[in-house]
Amino acid sequence: MSRADVVRLPPHAARPSIVSEGVVERAALVGLLLVAFGMRLVAFPRAELGLDGFLSVGLARVPLSDTLDFSVRDVHPPLYYLALRAWLAAAGATLPTARWPSVACGVLTVALAYALVRRLWGGRAGVLAAALLAVSPAHVYMSATVRDFALGLLLSLLSVALFLAVARDDGAPAPAGLAALAVVTALALYTWYLHLAIAAAQVACLLALRPRRTLAVGGALAVGGVAYVPWVAFAFPELIAKAAGGVTVSGGPRTPLPVDVFARSLGENLVGAVPWWPALESLPGWAAVCWLALALGGVALGVASRKRPREPFVLAGAGLALGLAAIYALRWGWVGSDNPSRYLLAVIPFGLLGQVGLCVLAPRGWRWLALAGVLLLLLPALGGFARLRSLGGIPWLQDPALTYVRANGGPGDAVLFTDLAHLGLYQVFVRDPLPSRYVHYAGSRFLWDDVAKRAPEVVRDLAARHPRVWFVNNSPHQQGESYLVDAQLSSSYYVADRRWVTPQVVLKLYVAGPRPPIEPTDRQFGGQIRLSGRGIALDVDRSLLYVALEWQALRKPDLDYTVFVHLADASDRTIAQHDGWPGAELRPTSGWAPGEKVPDYHALMLPKSIQPGEYEIQVGLYRDSNRLALPDGGSFVVVGRLRQEAGKLTLLP
Repeated sequence: MSRADVVRLPPHAARPSIVSEGVVERAALVGLLLVAFGMRLVAFPRAELGLDGFLSVGLARVPLSDTLDFSVRDVHPPLYYLALRAWLAAAGATLPTARWPSVACGVLTVALAYALVRRLWGGRAGVLAAALLAVSPAHVYMSATVRDFALGLLLSLLSVALFLAVARDDGAPAPAGLAALAVVTALALYTWYLHLAIAAAQVACLLALRPRRTLAVGGALAVGGVAYVPWVAFAFPELIAKAAGGVTVSGGPRTPLPVDVFARSLGENLVGAVPWWPALESLPGWAAVCWLALALGGVALGVASRKRPREPFVLAGAGLALGLAAIYALRWGWVGSDNPSRYLLAVIPFGLLGQVGLCVLAPRGWRWLALAGVLLLLLPALGGFARLRSLGGIPWLQDPALTYVRANGGPGDAVLFTDLAHLGLYQVFVRDPLPSRYVHYAGSRFLWDDVAKRAPEVVRDLAARHPRVWFVNNSPHQQGESYLVDAQLSSSYYVADRRWVTPQVVLKLYVAGPRPPIEPTDRQFGGQIRLSGRGIALDVDRSLLYVALEWQALRKPDLDYTVFVHLADASDRTIAQHDGWPGAELRPTSGWAPGEKVPDYHALMLPKSIQPGEYEIQVGLYRDSNRLALPDGGSFVVVGRLRQEAGKLTLLP
């Protein structure tokens, strides 16, 4: 063998690695995606869908026209809710299926952050970006929430990736890339309004750098904006009117938001928490300052660099400035003290670009220090996740109103809600929910329906289709709106049952039935009120007894009295009853004028089995435990009788 046949290794050649760097990188990415998936899956208890999550389910389950109408009043475009509608129709409306889209969008966003940063600065930088986003408190929270924000951020980050790909000055942009940017821009705008700030940052980047592709890239953004014009024309007039109204979501006046309060909320949601932070009021604010300083440090190095493309850094700087300005304006002028984590998602991509860029571009002697500073952000993020897990959840699946409806509702029934979120909870609460409608006047006042307009339309539709309606009223303290809905229902139905299922929720059962002719009578109660007419009808098939009464005030009654209608057997034992204020509880007696006549309708649900014999229909009035007396000393009037004989129930003349 000659010397020429000997292969010489370079004197400083490294030994070949058993595991390639690419394998380690891919393994790290898979691990981070599993961590991201697990954190978003267990962030909330099983029955929790996050802030306004049940409202999203409700929007996905009501008629399409209602979804669009509600979206106009809300500050959320409709695309996510249309997609959720299709998903729940295909996969079924359950608690797990409702959460999967947001969780999936969150995990895909982590993968996209890796791909974007890897394309810019290499695999290690991509893994760092994925790690930061995987544990980001705001992103974990909103990716576990059934709302439009996780999908919105996924689309916005995709638009950022496409923008950076087509804006580079190295040849003509690919038509497919420009078309994709236009489509994704439109989809993001139709998903969440905060993409307006991101699109503005993209435009600012183009104007600042003036690359050769400015016209082409700006045109793609413009095409996406033009596709958004129909929704702008449809929804923005009402949104602008609300914004000009000078009130926040809660209905209170706008008040300046202190900078320290804003900084604290940024720290808690962008960085996270550690157990001792609640005792140190200013520490989350300083954490926000550190988060922003790391991001802006990377932006400054990137803008000054001549070795790296500047587009990512100029875009990151513009995105941070415009995004934070938009979030501050929202919290000051619109949402007040509302949790800002949902809005902070708009600045997370730009913070990632800046922070990872700092680790890439920092001088060699400072690079490890920069990396250590960025990695320190992971610790409070994990602490924030632990705090989120410790909060527990609301026992939604023990909702007493829905439990009662599930146990007592029957074929042909419908449910009417005053809270669209409660309707959404009902849709995932039972396997086969009854047909559901809503007249929304719960929660934030700016979302309330025009009850005077909507209530007649909804009740008219219910009356044409359903003989019984369960009315779940989450806002009985809103007396004006509740009066309008109850008045519409009582014009087509009888009140058969009423119960306070919680201190804040009243449940009523309305049943359809005939309005029997009124026969005159004259019985006086307490010298204040006269029973001037009565009518009786019996529906044996539905086990319902209908009692129509007519009251007249002899003088202005001094108190509010409750009417009772009892069906009693021969031993005076009540076997069915309905008690309530007159006029479907809409005409309290203290408001009657002398001589005024008040119609009053009651429905009694009869037992399935009634013993043979005769039964009296007794009517009277009471306050607390005291009944108004008749002139003869009695406390009730017998307005009719029933007889059960040979298995047949009849109304006696």
